Amino acid sequence: MQEYKTKISEIKHLTMRTLEVTVDLVEPISTRFTAGQFMQFKIGSVLRSYSIINVPDHNRFLKFCVGLLDNGEASDFFRSAKIGQELFMRGPSGIFSIENFSKNSFFVAGGVGIAPFCSMIPDMLARSYEGKAHLLFGVATEDDIFYFDRFNHLHNLYPNFTFTPIVSRPQLHWPGETGRVTTYLDVAYEYYKDYLYYICGSSEMVKDARDLLLKKGQNIADIKLEIFT
Repeated sequence: MQEYKTKISEIKHLTMRTLEVTVDLVEPISTRFTAGQFMQFKIGSVLRSYSIINVPDHNRFLKFCVGLLDNGEASDFFRSAKIGQELFMRGPSGIFSIENFSKNSFFVAGGVGIAPFCSMIPDMLARSYEGKAHLLFGVATEDDIFYFDRFNHLHNLYPNFTFTPIVSRPQLHWPGETGRVTTYLDVAYEYYKDYLYYICGSSEMVKDARDLLLKKGQNIADIKLEIFT
């Protein structure tokens, strides 16, 4: 597995608990990866895996979506990280990628589980994907909303891509869908039953979505999973 020396070149605060971190590759100066793969960062005494959110393009920089947890060594590092700070990582790794470009695709994301889809969806659409693709992206409250503009923009570019954001605990006057992602899947499944499902998020969300789809009659071979911790 290739090891990389990198430097942080940009940090964006997406929400109070979510960052977008860009690193420039220093040695080696470029990499190749498949949309949906991740890198392992060595931070202190731990290794942490983060999906690459930019599309493959002989990249000299990589972007990551980082969720901040309480009392986590990696989270504490990123909370105090500075531009120019060195990071060491290795990879790319992972097999969570588009498997069938001829079949309709349904993506289910919870929170920072959106990360691999930030690369997978635009990459597949740019490669003349002719099927239908739908993204269901769930967050807890309006304060947790991020990347909605990114996927609305993709919808405007590609008519075969649709996007449904859903908020489980709306606090104000949220005009869109409300509930958990399983709430939406339970009601809408018949419309999407011929789709290939890609699910990414917390272990609880992934399990609940998978169990619901299987109960509805979805073929287990048409359900691809990635758990974010």
